[in-house]
Amino acid sequence: MGEITPEGVAAPISISKMTGDAGINLFAFSITAEKDKFTPNTVFIYQNDIVKLFIKAVDKDYDIYQPNSGLKIVFKKG
Repeated sequence: MGEITPEGVAAPISISKMTGDAGINLFAFSITAEKDKFTPNTVFIYQNDIVKLFIKAVDKDYDIYQPNSGLKIVFKKG
């Protein structure tokens, strides 16, 4: 946050330190889905950190599928 990031890489819109000394942080990112693309299209995080994604589907419904965890999320237009 506050640093220059390469093109296509998401910069966090907020970072919150979680309670305790485990060094775990909560990162929030804003992403737009439009014209069959997610912008930015890359998010870097550290193991054990928590991520909150704010994804806006502009022109149609979009979905994300993560096969290793069986996670599937659908983002409705608007």
